[in-house]
Amino acid sequence: MNSHRMRSKGAGRSVRRLMLALLFGWILPGLALAQGPVRGAAHGEMLTYNIHWVGVPAGRALMRFYTPAQDVFRIEVEIESTGAAGFFYPLLDRIAITGARDGQKLQTLHYEKLQVKEKGRFTEQVFDRDKGVVIRALNHGKPEVLKQVGPEVNEPITALYVARAREAFSAGEEIEIPVVNGQQNYVGRMVVHPREELETPLGRFAVIPVSVHLKKSELFKQERAIQVWFTDDERRLPVRVETDVRIGFMAADLIAFDDGRGHKRDSR
Repeated sequence: MNSHRMRSKGAGRSVRRLMLALLFGWILPGLALAQGPVRGAAHGEMLTYNIHWVGVPAGRALMRFYTPAQDVFRIEVEIESTGAAGFFYPLLDRIAITGARDGQKLQTLHYEKLQVKEKGRFTEQVFDRDKGVVIRALNHGKPEVLKQVGPEVNEPITALYVARAREAFSAGEEIEIPVVNGQQNYVGRMVVHPREELETPLGRFAVIPVSVHLKKSELFKQERAIQVWFTDDERRLPVRVETDVRIGFMAADLIAFDDGRGHKRDSR
């Protein structure tokens, strides 16, 4: 029973690791994006994922993207463990991000995360772009200041949305990923692979596979790179994510979406 409990607890923790991998973004090539047709997320986009641990249901995630004003964006994320993982390691995280928007250029200004099932643990980050610092506080306690944060750096979730707005992905390309993740300001790397087709719960998609290599991350002590599949169209929907964990592997599959462009699909 204890070993089963330990494995289930590990699976629950891995739910957060996988979704942070999904959210982490994979690719922050810079914020100087060209003007023109909307690429990546559109206003009103909603993505729903099922998460599996070695084939066993372990959680779900919901991601929403809004542009309440021309120069403002908002992202909302909810991650919840389910099944055995939810019983042995209950998890419910709610994340809200607001930032500045200039065309397809996004910069995080405020980030907050509430871990409902962990005694309401609350994390807040404020990005002071003028001073080049990030101010971070836990449970409304004494703030910590992370200095020397460049203008191209975002937290992981906004990095995902910036990545999806890239004009092009070229096979063999390697891209640096500067990110603020917790107390760390570090650079990861993404490798773009040749395009292929992928069968998913929502059908078959032409996709762009990428491998994400993270550096100096406390969360992602992966055995290999995180694998991500983006749709090969202007939306760049992340339809699948895979990553090794301490026991087995985790996968997140897109099972429903509203792309904010008038197209919806649901496999449920």
